[in-house]
Amino acid sequence: MQIRNDNKVKSASKPKISKEPQIKEKQVEDIKNIQSEYNAIPVDLKILKEKSDIISIHTDYNESSHNMINSEFINTCSKNFILINTARGLCVNGKNLVSGLKSGKITGACLDVFDFEESSF
Repeated sequence: MQIRNDNKVKSASKPKISKEPQIKEKQVEDIKNIQSEYNAIPVDLKILKEKSDIISIHTDYNESSHNMINSEFINTCSKNFILINTARGLCVNGKNLVSGLKSGKITGACLDVFDFEESSF
């Protein structure tokens, strides 16, 4: 996951925070390069939930990413946020997403995939 800690999507000068659930030793050097090149700061999930204005999902679909964005995740974020999902549809629970949008906890959603794609088309 990657979030921008700013109020404007077009502003890239403020720090970005990233969370990688399972970092392999080989990836540590890559993360250091990202940190210096893009001003990204690896943080734990607690910090990500406290500081995020925008949460962007970029992951493959597997057992640990299934419904990773659900009502528990949404409701434990300290701030209202914009959700971007370009990962897999089943990484975000669609019903919980709609509830988050209706409540205002999620202030906007940018999706190119859904968890219910087959039934929608």
